[in-house]
Amino acid sequence: MKKKIIFIIVSILVIITIILISLFLKKQNDEMLGIENTRNNINQLNTQNSIDNSESNASITSPINEVADAQTNSEASAIAEIIEVTDETFDTEVLQSEKTVLIDFYTDWCEPCKILSPIIEEIAFENPNIKVVRINVDNELTVSMKYQIMSIPTMVVLKNGEETNRLIGVVSKEKILNILD
Repeated sequence: MKKKIIFIIVSILVIITIILISLFLKKQNDEMLGIENTRNNINQLNTQNSIDNSESNASITSPINEVADAQTNSEASAIAEIIEVTDETFDTEVLQSEKTVLIDFYTDWCEPCKILSPIIEEIAFENPNIKVVRINVDNELTVSMKYQIMSIPTMVVLKNGEETNRLIGVVSKEKILNILD
């Protein structure tokens, strides 16, 4: 009887230890990738936008304030815009851009691409001086072959139409920002 009780207690302790270790490793992984901060920042932005929208709907403002608010909201959405580029629009949107361009090569089925997506969105939102575009490698073979995309996700930085940097795989926000400088 004593052996059974000791076995049960040891088994419970082992299970608890495994759970705690897995939670710790997940938190470390999220912190390393910057995912936790990215999710929190996006949630805060969404919450703030909801509050702003409900406040503006509830209050009566002058027409001048409404125009100013609409302009600010359109500027914010323009800042956060990520343009979906095709083989046909690549030259116009990317090569002829006066801004530095961050290209996110991805596919819809790619899990690492889905992990990286909120980080890319946050970078687009926080850096209006950078043009962020996405290219689906399954659909846009010409551009993907031109830039020799062999792995996804791949991020390529272009300045004045010339490639200056490249990152492959899921990387932290800081690493992406470093290649943009």
